[in-house]
Amino acid sequence: MPKKNESMSATIIKLLICITGIYTFYLFYGICQERVTKTVRNGETFRFTFVLLFIQCLVNFMIGVIGSFILKSPKNTTKIYKYGIFSTTYLAAMFCSNYALNFVDYPTQVIGKACKPIPVMIMNMVINKNVYTWKKWVAILVIVAGIALFFYNPNKIGSKKTDMTGVVFLCLSLGFDGFTGPFQKKVLSGDSKPSPSQMIIFMNIFASLYCGIVLAVYPSQLFQAIEFIKTNPDVIQDILLFSVCSALGQHFIFASINWFNALACSMITTTRKFFTLLFSVLFYGHSLLDSQWAGVILVFTGLICDVVIEKSSRDKKEIDEKKDDDINATTKTETKTLTPTKKETKKN
Repeated sequence: MPKKNESMSATIIKLLICITGIYTFYLFYGICQERVTKTVRNGETFRFTFVLLFIQCLVNFMIGVIGSFILKSPKNTTKIYKYGIFSTTYLAAMFCSNYALNFVDYPTQVIGKACKPIPVMIMNMVINKNVYTWKKWVAILVIVAGIALFFYNPNKIGSKKTDMTGVVFLCLSLGFDGFTGPFQKKVLSGDSKPSPSQMIIFMNIFASLYCGIVLAVYPSQLFQAIEFIKTNPDVIQDILLFSVCSALGQHFIFASINWFNALACSMITTTRKFFTLLFSVLFYGHSLLDSQWAGVILVFTGLICDVVIEKSSRDKKEIDEKKDDDINATTKTETKTLTPTKKETKKN
């Protein structure tokens, strides 16, 4: 939340910085990701997911270090092993999401990832014992209906197996995403909040380590990727741009959470997904059926409703907390009035 003594103009400037940063870097992130994984170079595409993630995590780590130095981040107080725990699901979600692009196009991946509130709700109920209203469930069902409508394409019945492989990996990515957020909230409770740069540094240290272990055990993918890069050196530029946009975008996401809250971040990223989809369609000429566009509308309608419901719930909670504070303050005043002072006790 913005500071109570902060001016409205300062709050608006911070909000515009977050919106501009997230929109800019993640729009280019999506374009670069599709260029890396979908562009055909000498008869083949770059399909080496763990190599791509390894480079991405290393670049994220280096930019996180630079950001921490420039912004003079305070000393980290979060226990290191906790980063290692949720870095596992963070990396698994990225792997499944990137690997899914071998079987589905980028708009399909974007719409699939827009379903993130569903696993988050389920895992919040399991891990943090959260309870949700019927309005919340309706919003989620609207999202599910939109996803089902988008995936249903009668013109692609012959390629069902290929499409379903991508859908499975998208679902796995959503599951890991759903676990990461609630688990972060649970394991980080009681610790000081890490700065955006610290979060990026430690999460990507572990993620790079995990990728390195996989590539050491299965070096064939690394050797094949090196050969691909030797034959197609222009892919290096796209990979580096993709990684830099990822790191800078992460900084703005964590900054929006620190400066405001997760709800504000959700509003920004939700609308960002819609523009990412439109950019992909415009840049790469993807054609969507009328039913798929209807699915897009349903998904983002449900997401916006979800954000509005969340805001209403938070506002109600703040009002209830204020009432409780007023009652406690009144009770303390009455108790103080009724309790005799030491002088009065001696006099009696």
